Amino acid sequence: MSKFSVVIITLNEERNISKCIDAALMVSDDIIIVDAKSNDNTVKIAKEKGAKVYIQEWKGYSKAKNFGAKMASNDWIISIDADEVISEKLSSSIQNIDLKDNTVYQINVLSNFLGSWVKFSGWYPSWKKRIYNKTLFGWNNAEVHEALTGKIDYELLGLEGNLLHFSYQSPEDVEIKIERYSKLLAKEIIKKGKRIGVLKRLFGPTYKFINTFIFKLGILDGITGYKISIMNAKVVRGKIKHYDYLTKNKKKLQ
Repeated sequence: MSKFSVVIITLNEERNISKCIDAALMVSDDIIIVDAKSNDNTVKIAKEKGAKVYIQEWKGYSKAKNFGAKMASNDWIISIDADEVISEKLSSSIQNIDLKDNTVYQINVLSNFLGSWVKFSGWYPSWKKRIYNKTLFGWNNAEVHEALTGKIDYELLGLEGNLLHFSYQSPEDVEIKIERYSKLLAKEIIKKGKRIGVLKRLFGPTYKFINTFIFKLGILDGITGYKISIMNAKVVRGKIKHYDYLTKNKKKLQ
């Protein structure tokens, strides 16, 4: 038996889940799928691959990840998304970890945007806390960009090899992500009791574009960097739109 369990959150991921699980099986024989009631073949494919599938109402990333960890057979959890693939080099690094309870292991995420690997634009390197002992660590309740928190002080250790991220495979994916993340960010602002000021409204999208394309070296990613900069600006604009809508329709926050 593996010393790790892999937890994957899914919703309509039939396009990605097969290669995600295939790669995960290189490091674990305990694959946990927490599915938010997919209406495609995600669950069928996952079960055929031998994963343990739990279907539940969507309650947020953190709650889904914590539930998945609870259902896992092992204390050590590898948390990945359905559109992520463990590379061979990363798989080798994971298999050779000298596990220590006071350590959280980071993985470098390399993202693919519409067929191109993104090496700049603020996207890479992108170290994420993904391997942890569930008896000591868990996910907080943030609406977006959930964070791993612990009961003890801990050391961070990075692993060699990349986690390959295929989140943006078509223009439709880009538009879906813009809508999803802008709404989640708006809800997070409201949840924290914050407001969006005049300067943010006037210059936020433009600043986001400049920050991504110039200061985060998106220009070195060429046309891909330009498209990512545009996308980031649209997320800011969408966040403002959703914030205004949600503050006027507070029941929609439920």
